[in-house]
Amino acid sequence: MLGCYMDYTGITLEESKQITITNSFFLGDAYVLLKAPPSSSQPVVFGLSIAHNMFSGNGHGVPIVQVIGNFSQVKQTSIADNSVIGMALRSTRVRASTTGFGTNWTFDLSQTLLFPNFFAHVHYSFFASPITTNHSDNTPFGMKSYPQHALELVTQNNIMVTCDTPVQATISIYVDQSSYDDNESTPNLYT
Repeated sequence: MLGCYMDYTGITLEESKQITITNSFFLGDAYVLLKAPPSSSQPVVFGLSIAHNMFSGNGHGVPIVQVIGNFSQVKQTSIADNSVIGMALRSTRVRASTTGFGTNWTFDLSQTLLFPNFFAHVHYSFFASPITTNHSDNTPFGMKSYPQHALELVTQNNIMVTCDTPVQATISIYVDQSSYDDNESTPNLYT
């Protein structure tokens, strides 16, 4: 579907494989619904692209893409770069950043990520701000070593980054729910 005008009419996809929906306009809370086919024992979203569309709603927060059923895999799929007014953005790729003082930082992505508990790739960066001190040893950050940090929790579309000592830090994350590895088995498209 390229360059279409969906006037108060959404789209339902029961076979979410090798489909592109792009440069289209969805008016009046119209959305895309992905349904897991009941006849499939392991429903897969494969080769789906929903990008560069405009969604205009009535201010009710209707998600632009919705899912019914459980999918076993999300492969080579991108739902991103859509613009939204009066609806709720959903995506398979999210970037987020936060700054604060502490030992843990939590990102709740449940209102943005489309599939619950699908994480193919999670990347994060950790930048600890220098602490202004009058230490005579001139150690960086006013401490003996750079703070140790780790990705601790990835569940229910929540991500937690922790640190071994309280610091002022900026944490940035990138999440992609779709796998793209050529070495992974490709689902049978016609089952």
